[in-house]
Amino acid sequence: MTMRHGTLKEHAEGLLGLLGVEFLLGVWAGLFVKFPEDSSSSQLWDFSFSQWSVFLHAILGALLVVGAISLVISAHKQQKRTWKIAGWTGLVFMLIALGSGERFVSTQNDWYTFLMSVGFVGVMAAYIWGLSVSQGEK
Repeated sequence: MTMRHGTLKEHAEGLLGLLGVEFLLGVWAGLFVKFPEDSSSSQLWDFSFSQWSVFLHAILGALLVVGAISLVISAHKQQKRTWKIAGWTGLVFMLIALGSGERFVSTQNDWYTFLMSVGFVGVMAAYIWGLSVSQGEK
């Protein structure tokens, strides 16, 4: 009996669904979590992990990076040019979002929130492009 592995399309669709959850957690945190003022970076990180929405947002973000790396590896193994492009582009934008999130917690500079959203939109665009272009490919 052989184990069925998902297609690159299914992989990207799964990541897009989880990105939607990630977005909602981030919006929730932005609306309802008030970080303490005049705190050190380590105090801000301690606080962030005491807030369920920020904690889940950070954990899911890390898992999404693992999923994005997996998509890139699978695309290379299967020699799928479209998914190599979409995968690498999505991974770069995901790392921008992840790095921006880390910097936001440490500094509380709202520009990093904007950069997180740029990363999010870039990932979404890359994977949606991959789904669109690969439609009809085997």
